[in-house]
Amino acid sequence: KNYLASGPLDFTAVFAINDSLAIGAYKALVESGARIPEDVAIIGYNDDEMDQYLDVPLTTISQPKYEMGKKSMELLLKRMNDEVVKAGDTYENMVMKPNLIIRKSC
Repeated sequence: KNYLASGPLDFTAVFAINDSLAIGAYKALVESGARIPEDVAIIGYNDDEMDQYLDVPLTTISQPKYEMGKKSMELLLKRMNDEVVKAGDTYENMVMKPNLIIRKSC
């Protein structure tokens, strides 16, 4: 086995900040002889369309993109119309629930 240079891997999983980086790690690991997910599990973030077409489809976390865009526009319009809740407020904190999409890479 030729796992990324010399010797076996000293990690069992990769969590990438986006799916493009996860796919890059996936490619490097497979080229080095690692098996996904038997040797290394991989999870990305964004739910890019290409994820499902890999030989081992990528597990990922999706964001509520439409809802995020809609809320952002509502806040922008609110700010443009000076509809600030309290004087001096510079931001509004919102939490939107992501969704884990389990495929075969972990």
